[in-house]
Amino acid sequence: MSVSWLILIFTALTLGSAVFAAAASSEHSGRPGVELLTDFTDPAFNERWRVRNDDVMGGRSLGEMRIDPDGGGTLTMAGSINLNGGGFTSVLMDVTSPRGDTDTAEAWPDFAGVRGIRLRVRASGEPTHRPYRLRVEDGLQRGQPVNFRGLMTLSVAVPDDRWQTVTVWLQHLRPTIRGREVDPADWAPLDVSQVRRLGVVLNDTGGGPYRLEIDRIELVR
Repeated sequence: MSVSWLILIFTALTLGSAVFAAAASSEHSGRPGVELLTDFTDPAFNERWRVRNDDVMGGRSLGEMRIDPDGGGTLTMAGSINLNGGGFTSVLMDVTSPRGDTDTAEAWPDFAGVRGIRLRVRASGEPTHRPYRLRVEDGLQRGQPVNFRGLMTLSVAVPDDRWQTVTVWLQHLRPTIRGREVDPADWAPLDVSQVRRLGVVLNDTGGGPYRLEIDRIELVR
């Protein structure tokens, strides 16, 4: 084999190794950090959840929540949406430590730097893929009860009995007041460092039965 061929082979191997190393480095450096918020196996975290239906404003929707800490842990929200006066249901989790509660301070999550919320869910009912939305509140005073929502885009190709993972990026959340979207230019944006409450809301124009299971929620940094 001539010297020129040896030089060409050596050069190709060197460049190939460099490209591979650069790709691996880029993949590693670009991978978002993921931190478990809850997998519904911790009783203390499970107690932070509650249901809020449209009956707070005279609606008639039926919504219940059940948390099963066994078998890996699962939160199930299920019921029926009634469009006569409200038409929404939600499950919400308090993520702030009670004032003066220093014993459990380390157990309360720090949302500073969080870019997205990742949920592993399974939807069923008719229709199966309804407009579930992530709902986030912060502690910023705006003069109106503003919360921020983003669509949880579930794949219609996934069967009812299969789990799927969906990530909602906080930069895509839209401000709402009493369920209605408002102009982001008129309100201060979500302050991630002051997140106080998060959950899932179904504000459905179709009405009827629904069921959504959640088995873990993660913070993406």
